[in-house]
Amino acid sequence: MVAVGALTTDDRVAFSSNGGPQLDLFAPGIDVVSDGLNGSLSLFCDLVGGQRVCGGTSTAAPHVAGTAALLASARPGASAAQIEAAMIDTGIPVFDPRSGRSTPRIDARAAFAEMTRTLQIDPGGGSGAADCLVAWNFRPPDIVRRSRHPVATCRDGDPVCDADGIAGQCTFGLSLCFNVRDPLLPFCASDEPILGVELRSPSPLAAPGSLERNNANSITARLPSFPVAARDLCTETIPIVVRRDTQAGTTSIRLSAHTATRRDSDQFILRCEAP
Repeated sequence: MVAVGALTTDDRVAFSSNGGPQLDLFAPGIDVVSDGLNGSLSLFCDLVGGQRVCGGTSTAAPHVAGTAALLASARPGASAAQIEAAMIDTGIPVFDPRSGRSTPRIDARAAFAEMTRTLQIDPGGGSGAADCLVAWNFRPPDIVRRSRHPVATCRDGDPVCDADGIAGQCTFGLSLCFNVRDPLLPFCASDEPILGVELRSPSPLAAPGSLERNNANSITARLPSFPVAARDLCTETIPIVVRRDTQAGTTSIRLSAHTATRRDSDQFILRCEAP
């Protein structure tokens, strides 16, 4: 559920708008040109210059629903939480003097750009006959160099790809996507439920508290419940830390996903370079 408030045409909070700590998004809600049921006018609509204009949170909510539909069409299979996060994260903050809080106003163009940017799939390395069982989604996708085992490279401290701001290491952001329908993978099939995933590296059996164990925990904590029958199902962003002083600043992720009849084994290399 998304709580929506209404704004005027100049991004001021409407007097009739919802508000308070439960509010998630603002959207245009005053003087909105709209059709009416069977040509009638509702309590909050009027004729101005021959056009039907309406106002209120009931007018703002369709803007959010329409933006959500746009994002869902941009990336079929994206979860409701991912769509909501894209709208909130790319929204323009609007201050509500009644509550003293700022809440984002939807920006459909920015949300669309974010959804299509962050959910670009790289198939990784593995069997071309089954590569759609599991794929990789990197932020940003242009740090990936594609090869038999694709490599994602980030310079330590680069805010575009390093999320931690800590010298000596890079924190990559990636998600895993399952049963991917992708035109770049013409030989794959996504018609069977995925029964499970085996993570080989980083190892879930590494020493507790070690970097390898922490990275493994980050991955396993965000895996979906299996079996997975849905298509284009992506996890939330997974932080993976790579230190520059270990193995020339590289680490790898190796895992396999399997159905009752197929297995897809993939490997991805992460490289943290000196600034």
